[in-house]
Amino acid sequence: MSSTAGHPSGWFRLFEESRAKWTEEQLRPFLGQWVFFSCDGTRILASALDLGDAYAALAAAGVPPDDTVLDHLVIEPDTEVGGAQWA
Repeated sequence: MSSTAGHPSGWFRLFEESRAKWTEEQLRPFLGQWVFFSCDGTRILASALDLGDAYAALAAAGVPPDDTVLDHLVIEPDTEVGGAQWA
């Protein structure tokens, strides 16, 4: 996960609640990728298979990394991702 610098107390709880609402169908295109979510967990701001490429995409979008949450969407059988159960 990314740095929490500058984020108010409790921000991560909001992120987790919003992140849990993402469905398997919504996340499937990002499997195996590094994904930068908005701090509130409602948007994907940048993603790529390579971590360096994900940072480059984020920079190209003009978003500071400290304003994001970084997640690596690696799925193993029977792993829960967001509100979906992967099997």
